[in-house]
Amino acid sequence: APFFADRSAMRGHATPSMAEVEASLPHHERQLHLMLGWIEDVLADGRNHPSGERPRLSDFAVYQRLWWLKALEGKAAQALDLYPRIQAWMSRVAEIGHGKRTELTPDEALAIGKDATPAPIPAEIEADGPAPGTFVAVATEDFAPDPVQGTVVYATRDEIAIRRDDPRTGVLHVHFPRLGYDVTAL
Repeated sequence: APFFADRSAMRGHATPSMAEVEASLPHHERQLHLMLGWIEDVLADGRNHPSGERPRLSDFAVYQRLWWLKALEGKAAQALDLYPRIQAWMSRVAEIGHGKRTELTPDEALAIGKDATPAPIPAEIEADGPAPGTFVAVATEDFAPDPVQGTVVYATRDEIAIRRDDPRTGVLHVHFPRLGYDVTAL
């Protein structure tokens, strides 16, 4: 149960007992198969990806959730056996790969930040959210309760960028998606 304790602490919830986890399993399995059925149905018309012929952000968002089913092996991996279209789609996404990873020490990352200059603010943006100059905290809605504070550079429907000035990095613009994040004026 260390996994459940870790996830519960991350989300600020009480750690469930194994009996509670086991009792909730049938409900979660039904929910999983309902959602997997939707994806399988979307792929029934022969498209390469749920979003169309080319992969999009939504493909990667769904893939990373389903990847866990295979990674956990055991009963979880078997859930995908009923969905051949999903399996084929997951193979196509996996073929894309992970890009090129470069290891950095924390000091190297801070040095890159110190040498960086924020890109110019887009000339034409459709503003939606706190006005530029507002001091805010940005935090995830569901876990990692470490808000990042800074001054709004711009906010759109999809993104918020805040300015941070730190002696270790100088001025940086930190970008967050709006989905899944709370923005609080301070």
